[in-house]
Amino acid sequence: MHPANASTSPDKRIIEALRLAAEAPSNPGDNNIFRELALNITRALEVAHAFVGELHAGMETEVVHVIGGYFNGQCNDGFDYSLDGTPCRNVVGQCYRYYSNNVQALFPDLHLREVGAIGYAAIPLFASTGRPIGIMAILDTKPLTQPELTESLLKIFAVRAALELEQRYVLAAKQRSDANFKVLFEATDDAVFIHDLHSGAILDVNPRATEIYGHTREQFRELSIGQLSAGYPPYTETEALRYIEQARQGKPTRFEWRSRNRDGTLRWEEVKLKRFTRGDTDRIIAFTRDITERKEHEEAMRKSEDQMRQAQKMEAIGHLTGGIAHDFNNILTTILGYTAMAREKVDGAPDNALAKYLDHVQTAGQKAQNLIQQMLTFSRGQHGHPRALDLADLIPEVVALIRGTFPSTIELSTRIPGNCAQILVDPIQTEQVLLNLCINARDAMPAGGRLTIAVAQTRHPDDLHCRSCHQPVNGTWVGIEVSDQGEGIPESVLERIFEPFFTTKKSGHGSGMGLAMVHGIVHDHGGHILVDSSPGSGTRFRILLPPVKSGVSKPQSSGDQSTASTPVSHHALAGRVLVVDDEPMVAEYMGDLLKGWGLDTTITSSGAEALEQITSPTQSFNLVITDQTMPRMTGLQLCQQLQHTHPNLPVVLYTGFSEQLTETEASEAGAVGLLRKPVELTTLYELLARHLSNR
Repeated sequence: MHPANASTSPDKRIIEALRLAAEAPSNPGDNNIFRELALNITRALEVAHAFVGELHAGMETEVVHVIGGYFNGQCNDGFDYSLDGTPCRNVVGQCYRYYSNNVQALFPDLHLREVGAIGYAAIPLFASTGRPIGIMAILDTKPLTQPELTESLLKIFAVRAALELEQRYVLAAKQRSDANFKVLFEATDDAVFIHDLHSGAILDVNPRATEIYGHTREQFRELSIGQLSAGYPPYTETEALRYIEQARQGKPTRFEWRSRNRDGTLRWEEVKLKRFTRGDTDRIIAFTRDITERKEHEEAMRKSEDQMRQAQKMEAIGHLTGGIAHDFNNILTTILGYTAMAREKVDGAPDNALAKYLDHVQTAGQKAQNLIQQMLTFSRGQHGHPRALDLADLIPEVVALIRGTFPSTIELSTRIPGNCAQILVDPIQTEQVLLNLCINARDAMPAGGRLTIAVAQTRHPDDLHCRSCHQPVNGTWVGIEVSDQGEGIPESVLERIFEPFFTTKKSGHGSGMGLAMVHGIVHDHGGHILVDSSPGSGTRFRILLPPVKSGVSKPQSSGDQSTASTPVSHHALAGRVLVVDDEPMVAEYMGDLLKGWGLDTTITSSGAEALEQITSPTQSFNLVITDQTMPRMTGLQLCQQLQHTHPNLPVVLYTGFSEQLTETEASEAGAVGLLRKPVELTTLYELLARHLSNR
């Protein structure tokens, strides 16, 4: 301890204290600064002991840890003591205390006796927030004098001690923060990137990023953001830097991104960018979470919804088309029927012009009838007669049929393997599919080109979907390919090509029912349609049909119903017939037709009215002709009821929209015949003649 120097003025001693406090070397990482301050305070105040203590709160009793001590000319620190029973209890967190003499008598503390303390003075240390953090104290082996000077000098050293202690807290907090950041940075399951604030350059990545992307940390630092992106809009470097600029400005930045791994594979990520400070420098940190599985699930859900919407759309269009066909059939039944009746009146007459006119009406009506058949095929209201078919036999017939009608500028070629599997289809309907596709291919090549028909049995992966119904087509199929070198089809048009009446051809060059009929026939046979096309690169239609399974028998065709509308020569019929039809025009025509054949005819418009007529004691009928599609009671239901009440009364059913009504179902309901509209008059006459002659 330095001896007191009475000749030294207080001002000089304060200036010296300021110098000593300022010159103490600062290093928040160790306790040397606090030892130096303790030593200098003993010199400035000429006392035996001084120490700096750090407060440890949160325990049962408050404890001070001595971080810098100087006792009897020796450094001594690193120990703890409890505030209880010490003069420090009245200092920590409170104010300056000064006990000039007899401090051991005032406080029974062992440490005071050990150092021989007589006088004691101390000042509390506070953080900049006002929180108590410690104490600076002096002790001497003789009484203290000059309390004001002692307080002033202690305050000078206390300011430096509090600043150093708080800086130590900041450093410790930073070290803890860095340690926590490192733990999170290294251990998180997300890939984390550190970017330069301005350029966006990659400065560091965590191990998860190297694992996911396949690059090392050193390689990452040499890569640009663009090299890690998918590379196509909007997943480009320009767009990525725009997001970084948003984060640099402090804006919340979260987005989905398409990135590229080292091996070239693409993945989906959810990216969150945030500006943060590391050390003394601001950076951009990017958290990227893999969402590839979620995006694939969303895409699968979208495709499923598209499939459902497409199925609902095609079903709705099918119902609408079938309904239109039903109404057209009623109209055509009347037109062709009356035309046939008129032809009977003019046959053999000298007015050849009238017969010619009626022939034109009949021809136009038959063209309309063909269109209706296509509509029914699309709506699946008209079923074919499938049988096992070898495409190696059918395709050459189709090629021979169209070769003479196609211009010489179109080259026809086929590729048919010798061991092609058979398919279970209606030959006529399959021929219609091929004809329609070939005609479309011809029209797509006005300047000429090659049209190729090929057959192949293939297995398709799960990621292919039918162009018309959007359902997956995985599995083994027999494929019929019709490809051309034409103009191609834009994507916007591809979505609508199977809709009835949709066409891109000029007015008068197509009805828009060709591909709609293809859709109806193919899906009625359990198949699918693939279309590969783009503008300028031609088009390839692939019709996929299931192969015939081994052991499947070959159904026999029941033949096609003739649509001739002129009956053969006939004799007059006799009997009473009840006609049931809710369409007045058709009912009136049927009444006129039957009356012309000599029959007594009664007309009703519903099944209920028919039952009332039949059960009336004043009425007696020899035969009933009823339409199938009527409100409240169908023709089939009327047959079933009459089978119980009048089992000997013959009933003939006719329909313009089959609704999957078969001859077997009609027969089981008690009908003696099932006719399709427009009614073939010869068949109707023969049916009536057979059952009325047996009455």
